[in-house]
Amino acid sequence: MDLVRDILIQIEATPPTKNRISLADEFDGFPKMAKISEHLYLLGEGQAGLIEIAEQTRRNGKIIYYAVRLTWAGHQFLADIKSEPRWKIVKKKVAEIGGASLPVWQQMAAQIGADLIQNVLK
Repeated sequence: MDLVRDILIQIEATPPTKNRISLADEFDGFPKMAKISEHLYLLGEGQAGLIEIAEQTRRNGKIIYYAVRLTWAGHQFLADIKSEPRWKIVKKKVAEIGGASLPVWQQMAAQIGADLIQNVLK
């Protein structure tokens, strides 16, 4: 999930004037083009719905996916996990339940955010 968070942060940081964002070289410690492209596809509108994607077919027949922008759902999820302290809490809680799917991560992050708000308002 760290890679998902890093991708969302990178997309958000890219100027909106760019119509296509290639992230293949942006992440140290993660395999390059194939893994990033696969994650972009999974995060895209037809899957998780967190980002808009574009695709390009290479000469070798492989399809490469590019990020266009975050969707509203992508902005909401990123708002819940962008803060490093909150991200650590979310990861810890998900680890306590033995891992989870993306919707559970989203729900957990939103609930932790809501709990933090309630603590501030008390």
